[in-house]
Amino acid sequence: MICRSFASFTARNKDVCRARIFMFALTVFFIAAGIFCQHAYSEPDKSTAHYDAGLRFLNEGRYNDAITEFESSLQNDEGVLDTHLRLAHLYQFVRDDRSRAQYHYDAYMSLLRSLSGADRQVVASTISSQHEKAAGLFQDALAYLQSGDNGRARDLLLEAVELHPYDPMMQYNLGIASHRLGLYDDAVRYYTKAAGFFHESEGILFALGTAYQQNGDEHAAMETYRKVLAVNPRHVQALNNCAVLLERAGMYDAASAYYETIISVDPQYFRAYNNLAVLYALRNNTGRAEELLKNAVAVRPGYLDAHFNLGKLYENTQNMEAALEEYRFVCLYDSSYPDVIRRISDLEGKSSNSSISANEKEMFLLSGTKTHPALKHAAGGITADSSPEEQRLEKAVEEHPDDSGLYLSLAEYYCGQNRYDDALLVLDNAVRNLANSLDIRLARAGLLARQKLFYRAIMEYDAIIAEQPDCLQAHRQLSLLYVQYDNPLRDSRKAMMHYKRFQELGGSDDSENITF
Repeated sequence: MICRSFASFTARNKDVCRARIFMFALTVFFIAAGIFCQHAYSEPDKSTAHYDAGLRFLNEGRYNDAITEFESSLQNDEGVLDTHLRLAHLYQFVRDDRSRAQYHYDAYMSLLRSLSGADRQVVASTISSQHEKAAGLFQDALAYLQSGDNGRARDLLLEAVELHPYDPMMQYNLGIASHRLGLYDDAVRYYTKAAGFFHESEGILFALGTAYQQNGDEHAAMETYRKVLAVNPRHVQALNNCAVLLERAGMYDAASAYYETIISVDPQYFRAYNNLAVLYALRNNTGRAEELLKNAVAVRPGYLDAHFNLGKLYENTQNMEAALEEYRFVCLYDSSYPDVIRRISDLEGKSSNSSISANEKEMFLLSGTKTHPALKHAAGGITADSSPEEQRLEKAVEEHPDDSGLYLSLAEYYCGQNRYDDALLVLDNAVRNLANSLDIRLARAGLLARQKLFYRAIMEYDAIIAEQPDCLQAHRQLSLLYVQYDNPLRDSRKAMMHYKRFQELGGSDDSENITF
């Protein structure tokens, strides 16, 4: 009986032990499975989180942060092709670390070779096609930029950058397109990305500084210009912009120091003389201001801002005759120069010994030059000795003052009669009536050059290029003017600059020249 009970107790204990052993084994299994699952799923999750953060930093132009995140991603998962390729580009372009770039490129190629033939071909062809498409979009965008279609250029560059975010020139030109469209926040962002690739590119940094300045962030602009000067202490435009910003802030001594530096670095930079003269005039040092303004005119004959400021300086020191002479000079070259006609009128009204008759004075104040009978509608227009063709053209101009072709025909007629002064008067009047006509302005610039009025011709072409940077004809004519032997403003460097731009725009030496 006892033995049977003991045997029964032992059997029950064995069942309990087996159950406990089974439960323990099951628990161990689930714990191990949980650990395995945690390892299997948390590590890739960490890798993905770091990868996504890297992409975000890349999009923001924070390239060093992107490198850190991509490296962390690889620590959790070394087998990601795309991460190695991105790091290869970043190390090459951002840090100029060729050894690390090569390491990641080799890792990328090793992983690519480990794929099956079909998979390898898919990956390689995808990356290649993306880069090829981006390159094609980039070339098309450059063409639109050169033609002045900045909106279309920007759209194409956005597509290109999406496909190939590591090309700094794509980012830079996207900044240019945005800048031209007045999208200064976007311009700052893309210039910053481009500068992240090229830390010491004075051109990209200067563009970034101007975008900051035009966006109203003068502090950031100043800091960026200082970076430009750290790369190139002789960058005259950066020095000038720093001086302008300091002048606006009322820091005249600091601004003056920058202008003095410009003059020492580039004595031909005529604007620095003028701007520095203004600061001396503000501090009542009229002697030094006059000296600087005369230097500006000596460096750039006919520099109107300097002549106008000389007039104001003479007027403030009661030298009315000298002031009037300067104002008349300005009006002769640009009758629309702000405030010049009023000042001439005021001074001539005060002058009792003016040698200009009332009728001549009226004509001068209206146009800054002589007035041709055909253009003086109030005087009746056509003269008795005009030829039938001249009468026809003059009458047509009077009846249709908005027709640029008629002005050009009349000017061509006068040129055919060797009456170049009359032709120039016609074109001067046409420019006043049709200020936006490129044909008229080019014709006038060409005629000014033909009459050897070089300064006025250069000013006209410069004004055209300021409004239309890709005007092929203006660049070509400037390249010729700057090497003309009898031009006192000869400048072979500027001639070559405009000729190169002419060629970049697709011009050739057999391109059509100016009309006159």
